[in-house]
Amino acid sequence: MVNNLETILGQLNEEQKQAVLHPAEPLLILAGAGTGKTQTLTARLAYRLVSKTLPKSGLAVTFTNKAAGELKKRLEHLVGYVFPPAWKPFRLEAGSQQAVLEVGTFHSLAARFLRALAPHLDFQANFSIYDMGDAEKICKQLLYNVPEHTKKRYHLTAKKVLYDISHYKNELVKPLQAMNEASEELEKIIAELYQKYQKTLAEAGAFDFDDLITRLVWILEERPEILKILHDNYGTIFVDEYQDVNTAQYVLTKLLAQATNDITVVGDDWQAIYAFRGADYRNLLAFKRDWPQATVLTLTKNYRSPQAVLSAAHGVMQPVTERSDKNLSATKKETTLVKMVTVPEAEIEASFIVRDIIEGRSEMRDERSEMRDERRETRDERSEKRVARSEEIKYIPDEQGLEGSILNRVLNSGRSNLANVMAGDYDFSRKLGSRNLPHYYAGQKTAKNLIECAVLYRTNAQSRTIEEAFLKAGLPYKVVGGIRFYERMEVKDLLSFLRVLVSPKDTISLERAFLLLGKGLGTSSWAVLQNEAEKKEQPLGDFIFQDKAVAVLKPKPASALSLCQKKFESWAEKIASLRPSEIVRLILQESGLLDLYNDGTEEGEGRIENMKEVVNLAQKFDGALGLSGLEIMLQEVALLTEAETEVGINGVTLLTMHAAKGLEFDYVYVVGVEEGLIPHGNSLNSLAEMNEERRLFYVAMTRAKKQLTLLRAQMRTIYGRTLPTIPSRFMDDLPSETLEEEEIF
Repeated sequence: MVNNLETILGQLNEEQKQAVLHPAEPLLILAGAGTGKTQTLTARLAYRLVSKTLPKSGLAVTFTNKAAGELKKRLEHLVGYVFPPAWKPFRLEAGSQQAVLEVGTFHSLAARFLRALAPHLDFQANFSIYDMGDAEKICKQLLYNVPEHTKKRYHLTAKKVLYDISHYKNELVKPLQAMNEASEELEKIIAELYQKYQKTLAEAGAFDFDDLITRLVWILEERPEILKILHDNYGTIFVDEYQDVNTAQYVLTKLLAQATNDITVVGDDWQAIYAFRGADYRNLLAFKRDWPQATVLTLTKNYRSPQAVLSAAHGVMQPVTERSDKNLSATKKETTLVKMVTVPEAEIEASFIVRDIIEGRSEMRDERSEMRDERRETRDERSEKRVARSEEIKYIPDEQGLEGSILNRVLNSGRSNLANVMAGDYDFSRKLGSRNLPHYYAGQKTAKNLIECAVLYRTNAQSRTIEEAFLKAGLPYKVVGGIRFYERMEVKDLLSFLRVLVSPKDTISLERAFLLLGKGLGTSSWAVLQNEAEKKEQPLGDFIFQDKAVAVLKPKPASALSLCQKKFESWAEKIASLRPSEIVRLILQESGLLDLYNDGTEEGEGRIENMKEVVNLAQKFDGALGLSGLEIMLQEVALLTEAETEVGINGVTLLTMHAAKGLEFDYVYVVGVEEGLIPHGNSLNSLAEMNEERRLFYVAMTRAKKQLTLLRAQMRTIYGRTLPTIPSRFMDDLPSETLEEEEIF
């Protein structure tokens, strides 16, 4: 490891150095947007490592796997710190110490702690981690027993039930407490479902995501000797994005740090935008209350945006009374102003963006002579040109699956429909009063670098008109979001087999794997098996591998079940000496999944490629044999909570304002700066929600590195009705000297 303070401190400003060199005492670093938060946190971690000022091992906690990975890479580069491989077993022992530093998300570290502590507790270390789909499936099953009139009266769905259960857990409310505190009928119903939901998880030997934090907190609160084991191993904790912690994460952080008071948290309450997930920025503002001896340092030098952007964003936040006080100053010398563009309608809003990216200018002058020349073309000639263009158009798709987009609907219905869209009656260029938009392709020169352009919107529905305009102009784009790799059907199918091998009591995976493997075994037969297991008061995962399970079924499903039993018994014997990647190959070859998706279509080929990609993933864990390596791999997969979306392709990025958090682009276009969108209509009657909208707009604005353009349409079509709009109230808070206003007629 490199012991060179100059390497660590050389690139830091004085504010950052002060934070890095602060002693091992409670420290809150208020890091404004673009002030080098990650660089400062990395440098503080590196300094504590090389100066040997970690009294025991340390924990660095992030919210996303991407952030954890970035932190590790920076530490490896900065001081040569070597992290243990992902497959290495993780153990906790009283009086011992682990590796010098552990970096991970709240959920990944909690999962590792729970597995390591399992010998001291009442569950097995090989528990499954259920994702949202698995959890919703349990809730759907539980709702079968709720009367239809009750479900209709309270609009009960699996998602609503799961949301309410998640809220209970994030607030550290146990099922019994929820039952005792319920007064209204709906509260009683949800509390009862919560109790049954937890019972189902326990029978399956499974935790959901919320359990990873809440169960650990409850254990540490109730078992001081377990908490002492963690204190023996870890004496220092660093938490990134502290404004986003919920109650359970907040309590966990306090429990882990209470022995030494050696805690550093980094965050910005001005960028707290996840209240809908249970995050509470007030935890950050209360840090000084929780740790009276704490020091609060503020990073104010912004390395990202022009001063006009910072001043405008600062203005948006001034009406918020419950906030920290900071005033960012730009290190860049650019004097670029924020553009505020008003257009007649949403379609022109979209076309303005296309034109600005392609030609690098915002003025949309009437070019009457060229318009007269265009009118001389016959309708057929124009149509032929557009059809010809459609045959050449190149589009960079979102590889995560863009099911809901206008483009995907067009492409899925065939190239002829794409041509129809290209040759449609709606002429955007005529609306603009300018010549037809030129055709641009991926890789061909445009005025602005496409990968440095982003269009931000408040709701996903707003992307439709943007996508149409980009498609018509042939401008490559990418919508961030869509189906994540590990949520794809074929990948979940394969993972279900692997999860059963690790945890046979995992009922969700059991059902999925057995119904895929056992031809002739269907949902009705599965219901019979569930009922029989309940009668015998046995977990389904135990009962289903017994001979008496076969005996309760009719001949065809009984034969299918017998086949499943033999297959899994055979695999269980084989895998002990196999590496994780070899286990995945074995399942692919013998499960029938490759044959299932080998239907001769491009979609089928894509699904097969996705399953084979799991083999590549498994190779990362080949340092361990048998179930141990497979178990660690499945844990990592379960904890991949981020969308696996790459932004750096050669296309414009389209994304929601929430999805833009943590990203930056040279050119940012924020559309729909109107009442009802920004701020959202749901926030108009709540001061707390209105302040959240202000913070969200602040985040959107501060993504811009060179130019920020805010757009509003005077008319917008909502649910089939075209209505006049009202400019966003936030515009009144922008200092006039920061704006360059333009109106398109």
